[in-house]
Amino acid sequence: MTVSEHDRIDQVAVAPDGRLVLVMVEERSYRDDDLVLLSEDFRRKINSYVRAVKSGYVQDLAYAAGIRAYSAIDLVLFSEYYPPELVQEMIDLTNCELSSDGIRVSWESLAYEDIDGEVIERALVDEVIGLIGADWNWDSALLWVVLVGQMGKIAAPKRWM
Repeated sequence: MTVSEHDRIDQVAVAPDGRLVLVMVEERSYRDDDLVLLSEDFRRKINSYVRAVKSGYVQDLAYAAGIRAYSAIDLVLFSEYYPPELVQEMIDLTNCELSSDGIRVSWESLAYEDIDGEVIERALVDEVIGLIGADWNWDSALLWVVLVGQMGKIAAPKRWM
């Protein structure tokens, strides 16, 4: 997945603090690939995300996904490498222009050298079990997990009990 898919919102979620999170993923390397192309792709992608928010499309998408309430909106670029200066400038400019509208833009690392899929999977299962609570009477639970980036290449789902 890359930000070159300008007309697509990659993922929508709600953060623990109640903010709606729109994810964009860049698997191409900011270290090795064409920085001009990657920067232009990011510019087009961030503009698409902002248009989607301003038009109400994101709010409709969130509602259709069962997200009924959120406090504000985060647009998050996930990539393995720190973005180049031009992309960081676009992030900063977008934050300056849209912070009063409750929109925040940031970058998060997809680097995972010390974490394998088993660790992530176990952490997610433990969190879900904690949210469900020990008092709830249940025999099994099904948890679907979508991992982005290289971690997304991890094999088949497992059943945890």
